[in-house]
Amino acid sequence: MFAITIAKTSPSGANIHNNLGDVYSRRGDYEKSIEEFKRAIEINPIYADAYHNLANTYQEIGQVDLAVENYEKAAKLNPRLWQSYQNLAGIYFNQGDYQKALDRVQKAVEINPKNENLKQNLEVIQKRAR
Repeated sequence: MFAITIAKTSPSGANIHNNLGDVYSRRGDYEKSIEEFKRAIEINPIYADAYHNLANTYQEIGQVDLAVENYEKAAKLNPRLWQSYQNLAGIYFNQGDYQKALDRVQKAVEINPKNENLKQNLEVIQKRAR
């Protein structure tokens, strides 16, 4: 509710629209969520987190191609955003493209080498990529 109030009083802030997109997504209102993430990107076209969150929403509603497009954009804008690489690895793995999955999960592990879940995912993908 707080984010909605702030968005009404400060509608031009990209962070506000990104946060509001998160609120709508958690509520299951994906249409409004997508609108808010796109508004954040419109205000700040290099806002990697908004692209990542938009991709999360697209993935949630099964629009995988749009999810991939936005995760890739987020990773390009912020090469340290390991979560985008992790999510891309999951998508590619589920599509059976184990080499792309391996490339993305290796990048995630490079960025976040202490994350045990990433290391386990890397092992699983490596076995499939052989």
